[in-house]
Amino acid sequence: LAALGVIFGASLSWSVAATASEPGRAYFVTTTRAWELALGGLIAIGAPTLGRFNHRALVNSAGIVGVAGIIYAGTAYSSTTPFPGWAALIPTMSTAALIGAGTASQAAPATRVLGWQPLQQIGTLSYSLYLWHWPLILVARTLQDPLDPRLGLAVVILSAVPAWLTFRLVEQPIRHADRLIRPPSRGLAFGAGCTFVGVGASLFLSASVPEVPRVAGDISSGPITNSSGHLIVPESADVLLPDPLRAADDIPSVYEQGCHQNQDEGEALVCTLTAPGGTMVVLVGDSHAAQWIPAIEQVAREKGWQLLTYTKSACQYADVPMAIVGEATINQSCQDWNFNVTREIVGLRPDLVITTGAFWPRLVQQPGQLMDPSSRARELEGGLERRWSEILQANLRLAVVRDTPYLRVDVPECVVENRKSLLSCSVPLGEAMEGNSPQLAPAARLGIPLGDFTEYLCTTELCPAVIGPFLVWRDTHHITATYARQGLSGPVRSWLEELLEE
Repeated sequence: LAALGVIFGASLSWSVAATASEPGRAYFVTTTRAWELALGGLIAIGAPTLGRFNHRALVNSAGIVGVAGIIYAGTAYSSTTPFPGWAALIPTMSTAALIGAGTASQAAPATRVLGWQPLQQIGTLSYSLYLWHWPLILVARTLQDPLDPRLGLAVVILSAVPAWLTFRLVEQPIRHADRLIRPPSRGLAFGAGCTFVGVGASLFLSASVPEVPRVAGDISSGPITNSSGHLIVPESADVLLPDPLRAADDIPSVYEQGCHQNQDEGEALVCTLTAPGGTMVVLVGDSHAAQWIPAIEQVAREKGWQLLTYTKSACQYADVPMAIVGEATINQSCQDWNFNVTREIVGLRPDLVITTGAFWPRLVQQPGQLMDPSSRARELEGGLERRWSEILQANLRLAVVRDTPYLRVDVPECVVENRKSLLSCSVPLGEAMEGNSPQLAPAARLGIPLGDFTEYLCTTELCPAVIGPFLVWRDTHHITATYARQGLSGPVRSWLEELLEE
């Protein structure tokens, strides 16, 4: 119990921290998911005690809460839900409650329903179904993409056939083979052999794939516009920067340096990215501010400016209560961070403060109020205006960058699957820019200069996945550090020069 408890706590903490900074990696890395297995172990150890538990009301409640939690996660979560992190607690703890209710001596109504024989058979095949349904869906997507929901459902149902065959002909015979049970050492040796075969195969495949450098000299400074000034949007590409398979790691340097604050802490972490002295520029905001660091840093180094950054995951630089991602509770650390950062910036007296942030009004919370999307958006605009006014009242210069498009498509994954038809990974401009302009109104009211670089990210019709030789997006809504540096530093330089020469 103690060992599993330590694993549970440490892994969950790491999962929350990693999800806030690198959600793509957090989803797959074992260390961020081990707490879920540890919870299963805790339930298994507690099974004898639960088996003697006969408090009917609590057992019934646990079963109902478990089913409700699983249904809620399955219907409320979307591709925008940061996962695993805190969000994974709801389906995982709900499953634990359901298993616990089924283990108790007084079976809950929910577990009696789930004990229905057809559902038991699905449960018996669940792991085989898990292994088979996804590759079959990927095969179906080569025939029809996007996949029609009816065809997708049919593929999932048909996956029961190979799942049943492998369960009966492979899984069960191996599990119950006497030769692998007695002596136990034979089974352990067989398992170790299978593991080595899998590891060896993966190493062979990794070595067989041509190495694609992060920055290739022949295309690292490739143009992003043609002679007419229009963005170059290729229909296909064999080599891209960054490599789509590594795009999730193509992030600003502040993540590696540990000065991009996580979602749970309120300390004002600062990164000094260029040498002290000369013009001082401060960038402040959430991860959508951090994505501009490679472009601004390159300009600062060329100009001899001092660049400092204050960034924090899922926290707008705004005077408005924000919720923790995936939860309904107020993120007090965001409010603390805002206060601490503002105090430090005012004390520094920089020559220019730059800010921006993601348009996520769904995170805006007002205690005791039920808020619709439009009222949340208004509250966010008001919060931005109040926070920016504090900087202006301190007689500091402030500039705002308009928020970037939100593609709602996992761009690197799409590009990997559609290298010969990259335009299929593009999103219409109107859809990508829908509602992402919270900075416009408050900036206009306060007379703050606004940098709008949308024309370097989208054409007049669509926001592409690839521009020139560069992969623009590292996920659904963050710019790759490579494109920020190579494709955006030029227009950012012109904008900053104009601001600082006024």
